[in-house]
Amino acid sequence: MAISRHGNSLYRIVFRGESNVLADAFPDLSLEFKDGNTVLTGPIPDRAHLQGLLAQADALGFELVSVNPIGDQRKEPKNGNRH
Repeated sequence: MAISRHGNSLYRIVFRGESNVLADAFPDLSLEFKDGNTVLTGPIPDRAHLQGLLAQADALGFELVSVNPIGDQRKEPKNGNRH
C-alpha cells in the first residue's frame, strides 16, 4: 500500500455495519452507508495516521472490510511517462 510522502493520499475505508459513531470519531472524513457497511472517504496524510485511524476503529469494535487508495493530491503524467 503506497502512501504519498508529499501531500495527502485519498482513501476509501470500509467497515462492516452502519454506524454514525465513526463520523464522530473521524470528523475530517466523509461518511456514507452502502450495502450495510460504513464507508469513510478522505485524505490521509501518512502511514502513521492511517494505522492510527484503523487502530482507533478497531478499539471501537468495528470490523475492517477494506482499505483502498482512490487518488493522490500529487499529479502524475496522464500518459504514464516520468521525466
